[in-house]
Amino acid sequence: MLDYDLQADSELKLAAKAADPSTKAEIEKEFVRCAIRALKARDNLGWKPYTFVRKNAPSFVSRRMPQWREPRRTRRAAAWWLLNRAVPWKPEPAAPGLNELAAPILCNLAKSDRNPEVRQAATWALGAIGSYSEEAFQIMLGALNHSEPADRRAACRWFGSNKLAAERVVPVLLRGLEDNAMRSDYAEALRAYGPQAKFVVEPLIALAKTNDSATASVASWALASVDPIAARKAGVNW
Repeated sequence: MLDYDLQADSELKLAAKAADPSTKAEIEKEFVRCAIRALKARDNLGWKPYTFVRKNAPSFVSRRMPQWREPRRTRRAAAWWLLNRAVPWKPEPAAPGLNELAAPILCNLAKSDRNPEVRQAATWALGAIGSYSEEAFQIMLGALNHSEPADRRAACRWFGSNKLAAERVVPVLLRGLEDNAMRSDYAEALRAYGPQAKFVVEPLIALAKTNDSATASVASWALASVDPIAARKAGVNW
């Protein structure tokens, strides 16, 4: 999980799949324990001097000094691990209780971590796992207006999972259909809202008939889920 060791992660997955139910439960508990511990890794003033000593000490000394991973990298790697296990094109079932335990920690990291890369990774992971809380809702509402497309994509995924506050979110998703960076993400979230987004049918039809083929395509696709009857009456194909 740490330091993006894909081989180790793959071997852990294979071991879990091959294990009997009792052993698999223990492996999943260890997944949860390690992930939560990594997310909670705290910055420590002693890390730099310890790492310096370990790196420069004679080999017979350094071998006896355990590796101490940089806490910032550890938190970020743990958030990325959660994110990668929840990608929509190849999602993996989360270990029981993992997302519920991780979500409030991710919220705290997304809001308060001193490192911008950790804050960003936590926001992305939170969007991927989709767990609801009022705190997550506020974070994702803010992320919808971030300049970074990946932050907005995380918010689209989160709102697509939770389908909340349609009156506030749907107009933002509608505007996003003209966003060259990620128009399909906005359309997918709109499709998830479905009939809750009917109050934007008229502007959706207008976008579906625009001369911009990319915008028209995603608008037609979204309209098919929001109000297929209105789409047919307007002559919009998808």
